[in-house]
Amino acid sequence: MTIVIEDVHFSYSARPVLRGVTAHIARGEVLGLLGPNGAGKSTLLRCMDRVLTPTQGVILVDGRKVANIPLRELAKLVTHVPQDAARAFPHRVFELVLLGRRAKMGLRPREQDLEAVRESLRWFNLEELAWRNVNELSGGERQRVMLAWALAAEPRVLLLDEPTSSLDLRYQLGVLATLRELARHRQITTVMAMHDINLAARFCDRLILLKSGVVHAMGSPVQVLTPENIREVYSVDAVVRLHGGTPYVIPWSDEVCFVPR
Repeated sequence: MTIVIEDVHFSYSARPVLRGVTAHIARGEVLGLLGPNGAGKSTLLRCMDRVLTPTQGVILVDGRKVANIPLRELAKLVTHVPQDAARAFPHRVFELVLLGRRAKMGLRPREQDLEAVRESLRWFNLEELAWRNVNELSGGERQRVMLAWALAAEPRVLLLDEPTSSLDLRYQLGVLATLRELARHRQITTVMAMHDINLAARFCDRLILLKSGVVHAMGSPVQVLTPENIREVYSVDAVVRLHGGTPYVIPWSDEVCFVPR
């Protein structure tokens, strides 16, 4: 599904968080949202999922205004995984992932529902944890469970807030490679808010760099991740190198220190 964001503004009370955000996201694209804390990344995801309502502007999914899509129908199309979501679910892994089917499932799970759960567990290497209690798992394992929960819903749009939080290096790479393959294989339009610039550069088709709720830069990783943009948005000097056509950023500021000298 395509997503169009047109001139979206949002404020918490009198504090503006998003200011005129405009973007077009293609079907099956993996888009990364970058920016410092408070830049508006999570707020934009919540507006796309209709958790929040923009104070101005419009968001469209396949030409339909998100605000006009009935919530039950929207739940079948869009799945949003916020940060630390798994902490709220004292279920076994299989049961929690099955809950991801709730928008498409009747009173009792059908064989196709159970197979969707099994397949989701396989995608994220969770078969051996299927009957463990979620509260007994590590933070990284819980993160993978929530991604399986999202996949079990068979969404057309996947919104992820820090999908690699709590994951070790191996699983960061594995999870992002899996999400990119799912976007290609199932044509799932995927939007990820991320802090790790280099992971975003490697696995996202395009990036949006936010600064104080404004789109500072948008385009391919090579176009967005320049020393000038890093300095202007993060107030950090950096060296940018290319490896196989993918940029990687090396922060190089000795002056960033919160301890008075």
